[in-house]
Amino acid sequence: MNCNEFDELITPAVDDRLPAVKASAFREHIANCPGCRRAYEAERSTRSFIRQRLPMVRTPGSVAAALVDRLAVEQASRENRPPIHWSPTVTRTAFSLAAILTAFMLITSPKFLNDAGLPQMRDDVFAESIVTFAGVVGGQMTPDVVSTSPEVLQAFFTGKTSFPVRVHAVRECTPVGAMLHQSGGVPLAQVLYTSPAGTVYMYQTCWRTVQDGRRLHLPPHILATLRAGAPYVEENADGQTLVVWTEGRTLCGAVANMHKNELLAHLDVTPSGETR
Repeated sequence: MNCNEFDELITPAVDDRLPAVKASAFREHIANCPGCRRAYEAERSTRSFIRQRLPMVRTPGSVAAALVDRLAVEQASRENRPPIHWSPTVTRTAFSLAAILTAFMLITSPKFLNDAGLPQMRDDVFAESIVTFAGVVGGQMTPDVVSTSPEVLQAFFTGKTSFPVRVHAVRECTPVGAMLHQSGGVPLAQVLYTSPAGTVYMYQTCWRTVQDGRRLHLPPHILATLRAGAPYVEENADGQTLVVWTEGRTLCGAVANMHKNELLAHLDVTPSGETR
């Protein structure tokens, strides 16, 4: 299987619709082609976020009718124009970028967040980590500093946060970059790692601020787990795992397109939430 053939199969692979023979060739190619693996990770992460975190909202009948009427007009107009052919890569990239931007809008837009029928996701560290991870693997977000040296990445964070930041030694992973941005006015320190199994995205922020809940917060069930002294681990149906734990005054989290046991082995997180 070459890269073009692989590209055509990413969407059915994410939806688990590949026949056995093609699925085997797909897995073999992804194991040997970093570029195609990143493309696959990007689409899987984006779709995973949409499935897990964004609510399904019933379309009002009037809106549906208006859309049907508009599509009919567009179809009539299109018959007089030459067709536009989109490659799968362009279509998928546009979809991924649009989905990520939509997710950011849902997290930050007062219009959506003031709607009692939608979850309150503004400054939700957990939800934001999924969005950022999708942006990283999709290439829409890039590190502020690129280096494989833990010392260089550690120096990047020096003096920029009120909480301790540590560039973790992650098993069988190489650090490749770091970035820092604000969430709810609080610094969010982020380190990216690469491994044969894919990208690992780690973030750190102020644990006290998250517990306070006014500027940053976590869903109540995650907060309760962390306060009990245990790490929180969530693996969704798409094979994406999120791990959250605390280290003293710092809240730590990791996201990767890996199964739970695989990511935990990389992180070496103990039942107490500390990393060895």
